[in-house]
Amino acid sequence: MIPWIQYLRALAALMVVWHHSLGQVAGTEQFIPFSNLGGYGVQLFFMISGFIMLVTTWDKPIGPAEFIRLRLTRIVPLYWLATLGMILGAIVAPGLSKTFKWDGVSLVKSLFFIPYYSLSTPNEIRPLLMPGWSLNYEMFFYAIFALLLMVVNTLRIHLMVGAMLVLVAVGLMTHPQGAVPRVYTDPVLLEFAAGMIVGRIWLRMKHKRGDIGHPLLMTLGDASYSIYLTHSFTLAALRVLWAHFIPNPTLASSIGWMAVALVASALAGWICFRLIERPMTRGLKRWHPLSRSKAAHRSRAPSA
Repeated sequence: MIPWIQYLRALAALMVVWHHSLGQVAGTEQFIPFSNLGGYGVQLFFMISGFIMLVTTWDKPIGPAEFIRLRLTRIVPLYWLATLGMILGAIVAPGLSKTFKWDGVSLVKSLFFIPYYSLSTPNEIRPLLMPGWSLNYEMFFYAIFALLLMVVNTLRIHLMVGAMLVLVAVGLMTHPQGAVPRVYTDPVLLEFAAGMIVGRIWLRMKHKRGDIGHPLLMTLGDASYSIYLTHSFTLAALRVLWAHFIPNPTLASSIGWMAVALVASALAGWICFRLIERPMTRGLKRWHPLSRSKAAHRSRAPSA
């Protein structure tokens, strides 16, 4: 993994945590600036996705089906687990979130990345697990990218950027109101294209990827997806404790809250990554028939 990409992944995750931390404790925003960092963090994630997908597949003979399988193995298990955790929490302790609403349809659409207008906030297009809204864009990008794996590398980036430009242009001209067309023509799609362009420039410069990076930042980069998906649970639990012991925010308490929120969310995300995400992802990769057949072939091969 490219170290500086890992650093950016860690930064993006913590930017989102920062943004959502400000909304957890009333009065904190008046003491702490930069409340819009969360949006920039997600935009950075989108650009990183475009970069990584282009760079990691550039010289590899990977087909659409295998690409999608790997992406689903990486994205779906933890997201489904976190989403079902939200539902379980709403059933067991409905009083913890009075605004959270769900039904069978919203659950199915959330699990399968189908954009819809939220029952909890009808003016917003987002799934039951709030951070999952960005995954609707990610999965759409993966679907288009997978199709373009059937064309040569140099043509792939041009077709992808062109497709994104056309979709955004259609959205700007038609102003769709439905959840699905609004998401699939949103200008944020251009951020994936921008990441791919940066990736192509990086490949042309022929930089060495390198295997050594700052241990803490590399670790946070590895755990960035877990941090992103679990931080809302961490912040909700912290908020209850914080409000009980420090009901009236001050400058000092607001700074303390942000520091505790960032550290606790990063730590909880890292624990989730080590105990849940990584073992689950590795297990699913080993379980796949293709992976097992390769392993069996290697075991039968004569040793040197």
